[in-house]
Amino acid sequence: MKKVLITIALAGLAMHPENVLAGGSMSMCDATKIAAECSLISSSAACSADANCEWDGSVCSLSSSLATGLVDIDNPTSGDLSAVITIASTCGAQSSCTGNCETSAGGTCIGTMAYYKSLMTDDAMGVNFYLQGKCSVTGESDCVAVSDCEWDATQTLGSICKVKDLVMQMAMLDECNFVVNGDGTVTKSAASATTSIIAVLTSTVAAFLF
Repeated sequence: MKKVLITIALAGLAMHPENVLAGGSMSMCDATKIAAECSLISSSAACSADANCEWDGSVCSLSSSLATGLVDIDNPTSGDLSAVITIASTCGAQSSCTGNCETSAGGTCIGTMAYYKSLMTDDAMGVNFYLQGKCSVTGESDCVAVSDCEWDATQTLGSICKVKDLVMQMAMLDECNFVVNGDGTVTKSAASATTSIIAVLTSTVAAFLF
């Protein structure tokens, strides 16, 4: 259950990574930590007591005020915008996808993860943009052929190819070196976030079984 809630919380950040760039005041890891911490709160009282969180009737999520700040995309950082433009123009001009470029799900050339991280000021944001570029295709067959991507037909503006929520979740937690502890806290550690998630799920399942 904890894994599912974290996935839901991070899904919004994954869909709009440019939001976290707004104003340059919050890093992707900052946003990831807050989203994960709120999603792990199980009671309305504890959720309401946290200024970063808000109870929506069934789960704890980011507060409306914080969410509003994240969707303010009027002032993205110029350095990161420049990096994205540079990567797109450099790799978009290639046909063989070599060097700092690789082939996306749709067959076009996109920047490698290392290329994004080398040019962007926020490594986690670079990983986010890389994964979204990997799934930037318009056709369903090309989309589902890539293990990290899935076809989403629920969007109001039309179907899209997007990064699987679990893939983005694991990538963000691992890149930020976050560990999800059994007591619901999220802390920095050199340990793999994937391993920590499994540990939390194992302890949760054990609690139900015994």
